[in-house]
Amino acid sequence: MRLTLKTSALTAQRDAHGHRSNAALAEAAGINESTLQRLIAGAVQPSGPAIAGLLAALPNAAFEDLFEPQA
Repeated sequence: MRLTLKTSALTAQRDAHGHRSNAALAEAAGINESTLQRLIAGAVQPSGPAIAGLLAALPNAAFEDLFEPQA
């Protein structure tokens, strides 16, 4: 099973939490900006640290809000 990032939900949550850019969100999440860009593009699956970092940086977002399993 593959896990993908819900990009529209990520953008909405990023904006709601005051992160003005993907670079700011990546910094708050403790991940590399290029990693976030690859996640958004669907080029890579989110790793455990990336998931944890994004959820920590976006505390009002639940796992199900940001990530979706794909068959």
